[in-house]
Amino acid sequence: MKGVGTDESTLIEIICTKTNGQLETIKETYTEIFDRDLEDDVCRETRGDFKHLLVAVLQCEREEGVDEIDEDEAEADAQALFDAGEDRWGTDESVFTQILAHKSWLQLRVIMQKYEDIAGNTLEEAIESECRGDLRSGYKAIVRLAKNPAYFYARQIYKAMKGIGTEEEDIFRYIVSTSETILGNIKDQFEEDQGKSLEDALDGDFRGDCCDALLKVVADPE
Repeated sequence: MKGVGTDESTLIEIICTKTNGQLETIKETYTEIFDRDLEDDVCRETRGDFKHLLVAVLQCEREEGVDEIDEDEAEADAQALFDAGEDRWGTDESVFTQILAHKSWLQLRVIMQKYEDIAGNTLEEAIESECRGDLRSGYKAIVRLAKNPAYFYARQIYKAMKGIGTEEEDIFRYIVSTSETILGNIKDQFEEDQGKSLEDALDGDFRGDCCDALLKVVADPE
């Protein structure tokens, strides 16, 4: 957010993918370091429905700690999403934001299955056609993470590597932030998708101590 322009993709990747506890810690640490309120800064730097999505997630009201799935509720939410998007002229983004920012990751997975039964296409496909810009990117990040966290991060790492130059800070963040949770799964997914190991990909893009540090983390995830 600093300076001219805003890196919306980084805001999406950090804010839309974290647990309530992680977000609370990020907000507290942000205030300690910068003597500013993260939510206030996000409101100043973003606009419209995209701002509403980020603020909704920053409220840290996502359902957590519930292992049981509510099939009836999932079907009702899927129908609400269909009614708010593909089944009307124009899109009621508030319905999408309410559901995607508050339902548990497990419940979202079931909602996506129910949506496909109702609409005949995936929720991600509906978001692609019904939404635009940063809001669409934010919704898709949440849907992809709910569906398959390993695929989401493997894809993010690949995107940061491909093309001219490498987004080193992004790759460090992806790997370190997942090193104690799903990095092993991310490695398997990356190799399945790209036909080469994550270690080989990093070794081809990084050099020196930076490369050694990353390879050490990837080789021995907690």
